[in-house]
Amino acid sequence: MKFLLYSIFISLLLAGCVSWSPRMGMSIAQFDSMCARSFNGSSVVISAKNNIEVRRCRNMEETAYTFENNRLISVDRITVSKTFTPSVYVNSYGSDNDSEIRQLKTDRLIQDEK
Repeated sequence: MKFLLYSIFISLLLAGCVSWSPRMGMSIAQFDSMCARSFNGSSVVISAKNNIEVRRCRNMEETAYTFENNRLISVDRITVSKTFTPSVYVNSYGSDNDSEIRQLKTDRLIQDEK
């Protein structure tokens, strides 16, 4: 009896898992379901404009999936910047730290352009 229960439990676990294999032409709903069921996290919208939407799975930051009219049309590799950017906290407005903050923002913009 225990063997039967364990067999049913294991088969249900395996049936819930989905391999990661997105196909061209799949819908956004199918993509969302595949992301969640393959343990890659939920689907995240990177950008959207008109009928084009770019998505990725939360745990797969290096790949972008482009959908047009609710259908997958391309899979692209993206680069994710994992550099550390320090935060600056200012105690009061109008202090001497304003110029330091402007300099940090300028340096960050220059770094982002590179």
